[in-house]
Amino acid sequence: MGLYDVRTEIQTAISANFATHLATVATLKGVSLDTSFTLYPFERVDTFHAKSLPGVGVWIRSAAVGAKRQTRRDWNVVVGIDYGYRGPSRTGVGQQLELALDAMMRVIDGLAGTGTIQGAGEEEFATVAVHDLDELLQEGGGVSVGSPIAGAFRVEVPINQQDTGL
Repeated sequence: MGLYDVRTEIQTAISANFATHLATVATLKGVSLDTSFTLYPFERVDTFHAKSLPGVGVWIRSAAVGAKRQTRRDWNVVVGIDYGYRGPSRTGVGQQLELALDAMMRVIDGLAGTGTIQGAGEEEFATVAVHDLDELLQEGGGVSVGSPIAGAFRVEVPINQQDTGL
């Protein structure tokens, strides 16, 4: 139990639900979106941008853990979820990012009470940033893609987990 479980549970939820939520959001808004994606465990967008996009990276930003109390240990983890997209137009990329963010928040809404995750973004708001992909690459020390038609968002969501498998 611990960081591994938090990351894998979130990856499982994204794999199982993100495309469905994205298709639902697109239908509600009356638009056509790309619901495909590649999952990149342990990777931020500044490392997976050169690979297949759309892509979703799941990584641990930080963690605070308490000492064992009887049969449990509490974890407070901030998980980073990056989404990168490349498209035919700036308008299309912007629309994809906005609606993909809505779909990702729906995945996050469903995390609490699953597996070992006790809460997701309930005590604090998730931090969300929508960027031009070049911004995130420069922030991460990556090489600019030099493309005006690529974008990304990063969600940093606090997760509360209770490890009882001690």
